[in-house]
Amino acid sequence: MILLAALALSFIVALARGGRLSTLEHWLPVHGWLPGLALLIQVLVVALHPPASGVIVALLGTSLVLLLTFVILNLGLPGMALLGSGLALNLVAIAANGGWMPVNPGALERAGLHALASLPQGSLLEGSKDILLEAEHARLWWLGDIIPLPPPISVVLSLGDLLVAAGGAWFWQKALFPRPNLTADEG
Repeated sequence: MILLAALALSFIVALARGGRLSTLEHWLPVHGWLPGLALLIQVLVVALHPPASGVIVALLGTSLVLLLTFVILNLGLPGMALLGSGLALNLVAIAANGGWMPVNPGALERAGLHALASLPQGSLLEGSKDILLEAEHARLWWLGDIIPLPPPISVVLSLGDLLVAAGGAWFWQKALFPRPNLTADEG
């Protein structure tokens, strides 16, 4: 959810810089419903916190595939290549670790999440898509959640998450402003 907050903050910053919602008509993505469906799947899985199963892993994987499909269909929009790179890195990390994003206990400690860090190895973290794994037990550990943001934020991010946030920020910082190649008559 921290990524949604980062994207919302970028949207607000763009508006504060003088961006206008009216310019979005020049940057409209195709199949804009795909991210909404992907988000709905992820929110339902995380909020309902059903027991781990192949169905849950498949649903989470499907949500990432929906997001990547959206990005591929909209590569011409600003920031989409960067955003898609982040999603792809996250998908690789998740696929390599049985359908769950590995989160490093040391990073959880540095983020101030001591109770989570003390759970047994292999624990699925409630309210997330994460599995607690030391680097030596995680495949492609360096793509997992290893970047701590200390209190008051208290989250652990992956390189993919940072790329997703940067790509989304880039999109909002461009999309709320007129395209440079539009004339006054077109914009």
